[in-house]
Amino acid sequence: MRAMDLTNRYALPVDADVQEGDRIEQELPNGRTQTVHVTKVDVLQSPFPGGASLDHTEAHYSTAPPTPAAVAGGTTWNVTATNI
Repeated sequence: MRAMDLTNRYALPVDADVQEGDRIEQELPNGRTQTVHVTKVDVLQSPFPGGASLDHTEAHYSTAPPTPAAVAGGTTWNVTATNI
């Protein structure tokens, strides 16, 4: 799908199927693949009558992979056993 790369976010068609946590890959002219991770998605509508051509989806991204979320209130058990 075509997208416009705006510093740290992509402008995509309004019906783009993209969600937070998705990985987007793009083949670069030198043959390498660039991978980015979607951090936030906004679907924007034009406030003007008849301005549907301005509607689009913004996918904010980061080049760093997301870190796993910590489990709130969880208990960590360290078990050491022998003869099992």
